[in-house]
Amino acid sequence: MERNRIDMIMLVTTLLLVGIGAVMIYSASFVVAEEMFHGDSSFFLKKHVVRASLGICLLVLFIHIDYRNLRRFSILLLGIGLLLLLLLFIPGLGLAIRGATRTLKILVNFQPAEYMKVALVIFLAHWLDKHQDVIKKFVPGLLPGLIITGIPFILIALQPDYGTALALGATAATMLFLGRAKKSHLLCVALTAIPFIMVQLYMSPHSRRRIMTFMER
Repeated sequence: MERNRIDMIMLVTTLLLVGIGAVMIYSASFVVAEEMFHGDSSFFLKKHVVRASLGICLLVLFIHIDYRNLRRFSILLLGIGLLLLLLLFIPGLGLAIRGATRTLKILVNFQPAEYMKVALVIFLAHWLDKHQDVIKKFVPGLLPGLIITGIPFILIALQPDYGTALALGATAATMLFLGRAKKSHLLCVALTAIPFIMVQLYMSPHSRRRIMTFMER
């Protein structure tokens, strides 16, 4: 395999999505931004451009890093993610916005759940690679993967940030499926989990309001 070779299709697709996102953000927010930020109609667009630029810089950096070296740090990356999620529950460190404490105030404001998405993908990829011989068995194979995924899933849901928790769970389920876990095992887990998730969503006042608003449209 040729190292540092850029996947042009992936690169062009990424840049195209960033560009489309910028157009959509400006189109959807310029009126509100002008009212909220004293005539600065491109406020949200500029925030998007700054974050997109940071992401592109990281993309260029990681092009020159052999991704296989990340497996050595997978446990450390996951541990840092769990620690950051736990820090949200310490009074004074977690910033509550619209009823959800998902932002951590340490030097800069950031959301540990966004970091955890990447950390969990790296860890699960390494874990699945090491456990291919037992992944089709439930207890020695799939169950540890579910537990690993379940811990950050619960911590994020407790914030509460159900959208990110579900996205994290869906990502992990996709990886387990691609990692050749038995479809019957995954189906049983999904059928067991869905009722509990639906009940929890409905019991949350914020989620219930969003569901009712959607149904009334």
